[in-house]
Amino acid sequence: MKIYSRLAAILLCATVLLARRQVLVAQTIPEIKNRAEKSAVLIIREKVTGEGTKFAGSGVIIGWEEGEGGEDYNYYVLTAGHVVPTEINYQVTTHDGIRHNVDYSTVEQISGGDCVDLAVLQFNSDRRYKPVKLDESDWLGKDAEIYLFGWAEGANARFVTGEMVDPELETFEPGSGCKSLAFQFPEDQIEGGMSGGPVLNRSGDLVGIFVAIRVFGPQRGTWVKTFRSRAKANVLNNLKEEPPTPLSPEPSPEPTKPPVPPEVGENTDWWDVLGRVLTILAFVGGVVFIAIKARPLWENKK
Repeated sequence: MKIYSRLAAILLCATVLLARRQVLVAQTIPEIKNRAEKSAVLIIREKVTGEGTKFAGSGVIIGWEEGEGGEDYNYYVLTAGHVVPTEINYQVTTHDGIRHNVDYSTVEQISGGDCVDLAVLQFNSDRRYKPVKLDESDWLGKDAEIYLFGWAEGANARFVTGEMVDPELETFEPGSGCKSLAFQFPEDQIEGGMSGGPVLNRSGDLVGIFVAIRVFGPQRGTWVKTFRSRAKANVLNNLKEEPPTPLSPEPSPEPTKPPVPPEVGENTDWWDVLGRVLTILAFVGGVVFIAIKARPLWENKK
């Protein structure tokens, strides 16, 4: 009987610990993907030679402020500095397919020389979009699971799972003092146009911006902590992370083919599965535990 009592107690403790972990995570992979899709943008620019436009990279909405008329909104987009390097015409395409013009005079290249590859740009719209939440911690764990969203070749929305290698890896030669995020995403999933895309943690918060692919070694990015420490005060003070309410309605979707059933294991949150299994086992163990404790009382009554 003692072994059953101990087993029940162990299961209960394991369930409590795992439940605590799940509260901290708070977001499932589909929820994180949805958050990324709604806040990420495609940045396009005019061609330097000839007519037309071409993709420049990706970015993510990090906040907003009310427009001068009170009926529209100025949105702030964080991207990689090399995505918007020169004063030409840029546009931002939001998740609903609408293009918004960018006034280059509002573009702020975040200071830091070669050590920092970040820029903030603005666009104005009467539509209401939801910004991503900035991660506020000053610590990132190695091997942590992270997610990248970007526009591959400027046409295909891509959500990729990877892991953190080192949050403060030296960027260039030893002793340069330049440090950046180092992470590893599947190389065959990374293409041009994804620079400037958001890197999110398990809570769906923005931890960094994707910057570069390295021939040798992990891919690189810039920590959002760098943005918080170097951005101009007027930008940080004006940011509102909660979206304007209510959000604009989604455009009517075009008819699509039925989705192909995912492969077994695809987008499966195994921690969630384990939590459900342990919860069931803990319940059964609790019932057994109560039955064992109540048995002597029942026999005495007889």
